[in-house]
Amino acid sequence: MVELATSTYAGFNRQHLTEKLAEDHSIVLSRPTVQRILATAGVAPVRRRRPARHRQRRDRYPREGMLLQVDGSRDDWLEGRGPYLTLIGGIDDATGLVPWACFREQEDAQGYFQLFREVVRRRGIPMAVYSDQHSIGPDPL
Repeated sequence: MVELATSTYAGFNRQHLTEKLAEDHSIVLSRPTVQRILATAGVAPVRRRRPARHRQRRDRYPREGMLLQVDGSRDDWLEGRGPYLTLIGGIDDATGLVPWACFREQEDAQGYFQLFREVVRRRGIPMAVYSDQHSIGPDPL
């Protein structure tokens, strides 16, 4: 089996090798067993790295108030001195400034309504709003 792995099936990952041994040679072993045998024989696993995907960063919007990015972040903001809270806030895309944020027990629609009300009151209506599109609902604990 080690000879097949290093010659005929050189370059196969452990799962594919296990399947080919069973199909073509009637050698039925589990993947962990094949892995253990090859490791004992000193055969290193094949690790092909996918090429890094090119990611082009988008330019920030040119003027303040054009795009408001909103999100909620649940964390131990009080460092053990109180309950876990969710910080709901917005960031202006052009300036990186936070026009308003608040702490809530959980990420909910009421918190986002408060956020939008205060941003509109203080800065005006943003041209666009970006969110991560997660659903708002009770935390599953």
